[in-house]
Amino acid sequence: MRACQICKRSDLAEINRRLVFGEEACAVARRQKVSPQAMIRHKRYHLPKLLRKAKEGEQILQARSLRDIFNSLFDRIENVVRRCEAAGDWRAVLVALREQREWVQDAVKMQMEGPQSREVIIKVVYDTDTPADPKPDGSSAPTST
Repeated sequence: MRACQICKRSDLAEINRRLVFGEEACAVARRQKVSPQAMIRHKRYHLPKLLRKAKEGEQILQARSLRDIFNSLFDRIENVVRRCEAAGDWRAVLVALREQREWVQDAVKMQMEGPQSREVIIKVVYDTDTPADPKPDGSSAPTST
């Protein structure tokens, strides 16, 4: 079996771009001065492989991007927990820990379901006007005056 005449060309990227954006194979062949049959074969047998590889690469980048975003937000929640613990704001600690728990649950779901497009909405509420709630051990937290 002989090699694809189109894949050998120096202007392969331009040819593939035109085919991907819907230009007819015969029109591209005329413009590039190659046989229409060679262009049609290239479009039918080689372009789908290239597009599949590009799609896989895009999914890998999306997954890395989502993982980076998840890790960054998870770290920020941990920082909020530490600051609230230091300030004795136990209500905010519980809110942040709940948020963290939901993030872990979402991460497990995403891992089990595989890569899919998702929209994530984060709501963080920090109320400074309410008095501090009791500590988890039952003693009361100091209130600020």
